[in-house]
Amino acid sequence: MAPFDNDEVNMAETLAKLWAGKKIIITFVALGVVMASLYAYYTRQVWTSSATIAPPLLSQVDQYYFIKTSLDSNWPFQQNKMAKERIVEDQAAGMFKKALDADKLTDELFRSALNIFESDSRVKLLRPDGQKQLIFQVLSSAEDAKRAQEVLISTFQEVNQEIVEEKKVEIQAQRKILETALYYERQKIADQANAMRSSEIAQLRLALDSAKRAGLNERQLSNYTNLDSPALNFLLGAKFIHARLSTLQEMPLVYPARYLEIKAQLDELKKLDNISLDKMQGFQVVVAPSLPAQRDAPKRERMVIIGAMVGFLLGCLGVLGRETLNELREKF
Repeated sequence: MAPFDNDEVNMAETLAKLWAGKKIIITFVALGVVMASLYAYYTRQVWTSSATIAPPLLSQVDQYYFIKTSLDSNWPFQQNKMAKERIVEDQAAGMFKKALDADKLTDELFRSALNIFESDSRVKLLRPDGQKQLIFQVLSSAEDAKRAQEVLISTFQEVNQEIVEEKKVEIQAQRKILETALYYERQKIADQANAMRSSEIAQLRLALDSAKRAGLNERQLSNYTNLDSPALNFLLGAKFIHARLSTLQEMPLVYPARYLEIKAQLDELKKLDNISLDKMQGFQVVVAPSLPAQRDAPKRERMVIIGAMVGFLLGCLGVLGRETLNELREKF
């Protein structure tokens, strides 16, 4: 039992020494509290505002959706058999395909928004489990609560504006390519029509000259006559050839249906100038940026408590260290 008795004696002596030096301990505790309070007061405060975002609603991108579908449907290189078959199938799919296209478009815009948020140092984008999420949380920190909220609100506005400008440039580029292709196709059709009429006029003039030389004023056709060859056109007679030639030279050029279709497409594209993308949203705000009610740092109460504890430990060490030095002096 002797060792336990010694331990009790030593513990009692230690407590007695600490109690005797309680003023020193209290002084250290007070200094710790003061130092911690000063540090907590002058340390930069951190307030965090949060918001929740998700892919935009179709109503938020309806103008952009309309422009995109208009540009895609007017693409000239879709005028082939395979494209026409696909159009028929798409029409049969009806509203289901439209919904899929709309979802694809909203997801594309949302991905663009997420990329911008991730590259912005003022905010933090949370990905809870690292997997594909439909809802994300965006955080912004500042030195006061109001400023944190304002930063997040202004960031949302800037991100949306950047998406709008990006899509405007994209649409302008796509429209320019489309209009250039349509103008080229229309000019090619016009050139072909002009070339065909010029060729027919030249053939009729040659046939008229041949008919006059042969003295054939009236039609000289029989059942076995074949006019598939332009060389036989003189058999139509000078009178008929002259009438046909006058008609071709005086009447306006008649273009095929595709020429008129292209004109209608270009007119439709001009109407897109009246559609504005300024109200387009790259994401929907599920929960608006909050006004934080509690700061994240510094935790003043916790820091004061830690300061008091550190002061108490330093005070105890100081008292015990002083008593140990006094005992050593007495021995030597």
